[in-house]
Amino acid sequence: MNARVGRYRLLAMAARPWFLFGLLVALAPGAAHAVRSRTISDSSREEFRLGVAKGIAIGKDGSLRPGPEAVLLAEPGVRSVWAIAGDGQGGSFLATGDGGRVIFRAAGKQDTSSVPATLFDAEVFALVGDGRGTWYAAGAPVGTVVKIPEKGEPRTLFDVPEGVVFGLLARTDGTVFVGTGDRGRLYRISAGGEGRVLCESPDLSVRCLAWGSDGKIVAGTDGRGLLEIIDPESGDIRVLYEAEEREIVSVVPLPDGSIIFGANPGAGGSDGDDPEPGNDPPPGDGIEHNPRGGKGMGSGAGGGPHPAIYRYSPDGSVRRVWSCPEKLLHALAPGPDGAVYAATSGEAAVYRLGPDGAEMLLWRAEEQQVLSLLSEGSSLLAGTGSPGRLYRLGPAPSDGGIFTAKPFDAGDLARWGLLRWTGETGGGKVACETRTGFTDPPDDSWSAWMAVAFDGTEGAVGSPSGRFLQWRLTLHPGMEGTPSVRRVEVSAIGSNRAPQVTALRVSSDEPAYTGSDPSRGGVTQVMPGGIQIDYTLPGLGGIMVQAEDVPSWVRRIRSVAWEAMDPDGDELRYTVEIREVGKDGFRVLIRDLADRAWSLDQGLIPDGVYELRLTATDEPANPVGSGLRDVRTSPPFRVDTELPRVTEVRAVRGEGRTVEVSGLATDDASPLRRIEISVDGDSFRSLMPEDGLLDSKREAFRGVVPLRPEQEGSWIVVRAQDAAGNRGSYRAWLEN
Repeated sequence: MNARVGRYRLLAMAARPWFLFGLLVALAPGAAHAVRSRTISDSSREEFRLGVAKGIAIGKDGSLRPGPEAVLLAEPGVRSVWAIAGDGQGGSFLATGDGGRVIFRAAGKQDTSSVPATLFDAEVFALVGDGRGTWYAAGAPVGTVVKIPEKGEPRTLFDVPEGVVFGLLARTDGTVFVGTGDRGRLYRISAGGEGRVLCESPDLSVRCLAWGSDGKIVAGTDGRGLLEIIDPESGDIRVLYEAEEREIVSVVPLPDGSIIFGANPGAGGSDGDDPEPGNDPPPGDGIEHNPRGGKGMGSGAGGGPHPAIYRYSPDGSVRRVWSCPEKLLHALAPGPDGAVYAATSGEAAVYRLGPDGAEMLLWRAEEQQVLSLLSEGSSLLAGTGSPGRLYRLGPAPSDGGIFTAKPFDAGDLARWGLLRWTGETGGGKVACETRTGFTDPPDDSWSAWMAVAFDGTEGAVGSPSGRFLQWRLTLHPGMEGTPSVRRVEVSAIGSNRAPQVTALRVSSDEPAYTGSDPSRGGVTQVMPGGIQIDYTLPGLGGIMVQAEDVPSWVRRIRSVAWEAMDPDGDELRYTVEIREVGKDGFRVLIRDLADRAWSLDQGLIPDGVYELRLTATDEPANPVGSGLRDVRTSPPFRVDTELPRVTEVRAVRGEGRTVEVSGLATDDASPLRRIEISVDGDSFRSLMPEDGLLDSKREAFRGVVPLRPEQEGSWIVVRAQDAAGNRGSYRAWLEN
């Protein structure tokens, strides 16, 4: 309990000073948990994302269902597949990294590829066809645009002086548009290789290019994150939007004039998961470049801002349709029925976004990144990085997709009961296995996987007892549909764990008080550990009592507060007992207390040195006879209700207008802390002991007290206060 939260309030009841005061605890105990039999479940997208999905898609609603069938089409031995382009006949061209190769995979062939071109550039970022059998490729760090004819040898078409090419577009007449880095230029190159700067963007790099529905060029930039429309003839630029993120990585123009675009925030450098180019792009503006030359692509799930996908509408409005949970977006591709696919890294995955923005984690790759996408009818091609491979996703669903959940933690040894799943079979089949152990993550000490024999949607767990349980589902599509699982829950029967009393505090023998909130009236006592207790005094609303004027019956209240927890979350009850130090046996003060604080009136207890014993038990939350307890004993504390004595007082008139006072103050239990004198009913003034230190139970005092002009010096009152706050006094007439 911290000092600010640990604050209690007590209504002081002066009418019955013998009353045992109970403190109202600011933090009430929780409801009974009764964890001996409990259920642990996974039922949300966030929980399922912690598991491992192979051939399983995860919907935004947290549903698990068979994902698309993933077929490995090519493993060309490269580090990265940066771009994919179809040849219109089922074949694919791949722009790859670390060797500067363009690779061709013929239709219907698997793991068979040719290399139609090798560029001077180490990384081939951009690849496009003109629709007539000619292909163009470019990258970094040289920035050479290479023309690859269907027949014949590839040749250099143009060298951009920037040395970095991010995007290419081509017309059927052989005109090529080249988006570059460093100075944000867009080049127009004729079929004969004559090039000129068509325009220069107000940003650092032209990051991606696409043909708009109106025949103009849609461009996304890096640096300021601009979405632009460029006239391919005049080069006129119109900025449609400036994103909060600094890099627009991919654009997908739609037939209705809308534009879907993905943006990455900047973080001053590339993401550590991404492959590095064979050679850094040449410096142009002192900017640190990521593997594809973009500035500051790193961000995301580690705590920074996340990538996002936006939709630009023809009326000029822009809205965010998705916040990507991964570190980076790499590519977008249009899907059927207005859907959009997104390739990510952080978790190498492909997401599907429906027209309404509904998200589905469609496929999770074994590689470190999914870098490129190409829609091919009802299927999707995906290129990966580290290593570079080509996959076809769909159109058939995965048969036998497996989802392995993050282990459940029962907290201690548990016997596992029934496993239930909630969802639909859809004409297919849901199978489940479990295993148990005592470590997280699982290791060789865990039990073997055991099948759950379902009766409908539930079945008994056959795995042995253990602290952790892990389950994995296998989903098989049927002839009429696919299964979907929304929730998996497992019952656990664990042994009860004892509560723990972590702190027990008793107010000091010399309690410290401060004035409390004047709106309430009263005082505040500060206990060890910073706990504060407010005492509201009846009839003093709006009056703040000074600490030295706290009534003696309030000082007699001994306040006790404690901290306790139960590892099972059980409701706890407390018993407070007391005994005099050195004596046998504790006496119960109060039992079955739900609060975590209590007070007693020390006037009911003879003076002496005592200790309290606190017992916490979880019996209310457990079957009879199975409750456990924890016991803690307080440090010794002194009960002192006797008043100090003031004796041998002698008060005579001194020289001038003074009073000479002497005497003896004594206390049987506590050191003296204050000696004061009042003359003729005036306010009290301090008297110092003869030795100059107020630190013992016996103090002789002597002093000369000046009289005020209006005083005659007829009588005096001398009072002494001990460490416990008790006050004793002596009243006398002055001697002549």
